[in-house]
Amino acid sequence: MYPSQSNTQEGNIVLPANASLVGKEGFLCKIVNDGGVAKADLPGAATDVCNYVILEGAAIDADCVIAPLTPGRNVRVVAKSTTLVPGDKVIGYASGSEGKLTEYASGAAFIVGVCEEVGDTEDQLVLIRPVLSIVTA
Repeated sequence: MYPSQSNTQEGNIVLPANASLVGKEGFLCKIVNDGGVAKADLPGAATDVCNYVILEGAAIDADCVIAPLTPGRNVRVVAKSTTLVPGDKVIGYASGSEGKLTEYASGAAFIVGVCEEVGDTEDQLVLIRPVLSIVTA
C-alpha cells in the first residue's frame, strides 16, 4: 500500500440517504454535502454528476448502499426512455424521473454512459457502459 492511499476503499459504499431512496435500486445517484456529512441523493439537474448507482435504497437519513460507476465494468440502470438503442449516450435526469436513464439530446449535461443494449420499456434495467463526461454546450 502506498502511504498516500491509506484509509481508502474499493467497491460499494454505505451512506445515509439525503432523500427517500426506498425502491430506487438501479437508479443513478450522486453524493451531496449535508452539514459536513456525505449523503446519497438523486440528481436535480442534467448537469449533476451522478457517478453512482443505488444497490440498496433507504429512508431519509438511513444507510443505503451505492456503487461507483467505472468504465471497466458495465452496469444496469433503470430507464425512463423507451427508445434507447446501443450506442446512445445517456444521462440520469429527466424531470419527474430523476435517476432514470434518458437519451442525451443537447445542451449542458453529465453523460453517464453509452447503452449496450435496447431499452424499449420504461423501468427496464438497461445495460450501459459508464463513460462519465461533461458536455457544456
